[in-house]
Amino acid sequence: MEKGKREPEIGDAVRSFDFISRDLEGEKACYVEGVIEDIGNLPEGVEVCGCPNHYHIRVSRQVFQGEEINDLVGDLVYPKINGEKGLFGEKSNGVEVIEPGSKPTSTETRDLANKTLN
Repeated sequence: MEKGKREPEIGDAVRSFDFISRDLEGEKACYVEGVIEDIGNLPEGVEVCGCPNHYHIRVSRQVFQGEEINDLVGDLVYPKINGEKGLFGEKSNGVEVIEPGSKPTSTETRDLANKTLN
């Protein structure tokens, strides 16, 4: 995690990036926004990877290649928690807390960030 940034917790409004890019706009922008409902083991029957710990994020906004889409809105997604080792030994760090007033975010996610972080 970057200096000065805190680790995501249950109830936080977050942005989870799909790939290495942290772009918020343009063709490389691929991420979801939502709220962490739980942190821990995956629900029974859900398989994502061999890692034991995941964020459970309820999606309120999805961006793919810079365009808003709704494929996952309302669903839960399960990215690895920050710091878990990946396939090649790298540490995951794709989930960040959305600070109040940050943009771009959906109105719903921004309102949730303001409630949970203020």
